Amino acid sequence: MKNAVLIFILSLFSFALLPAQDGAVADYYENGKKKFQGNMSNGKKVGEWTFYWDSGSVKREGIYKDGNVYGVWKEYYRDGQVKSEGGYGVKGSESVRHGDWVWYHKNGQPKIEGAYRQGQKTGLWKEYNTLGIQISKKTY
Repeated sequence: MKNAVLIFILSLFSFALLPAQDGAVADYYENGKKKFQGNMSNGKKVGEWTFYWDSGSVKREGIYKDGNVYGVWKEYYRDGQVKSEGGYGVKGSESVRHGDWVWYHKNGQPKIEGAYRQGQKTGLWKEYNTLGIQISKKTY
């Protein structure tokens, strides 16, 4: 009996040491709609990934590079209207915002515009009301 338990434990441990599978992956909500789809390589997210609302509409989409969000990403409201879009880069081993960013009101008008450099706000940042009229600005 002791041997059987030991063999079972060792088999579980050896399974954990197997290399992660590569290729396309996806997951689904209980209602059958897709939750996400993308690709894995060496156990890390790579390439184009898309995440979905439980209704089936796109929630956010972008690229992973070696497990980190990278490049331009877009996020959407449930109705499909763009919520935000902006860039990411990698600093050390972590993803950070890098490049131009825009957040939108639900009506499609810009809400906030600005830029990041290596995860830090930089330059002129503007904020707008729901009519698209600038209400504030700040320089970093």
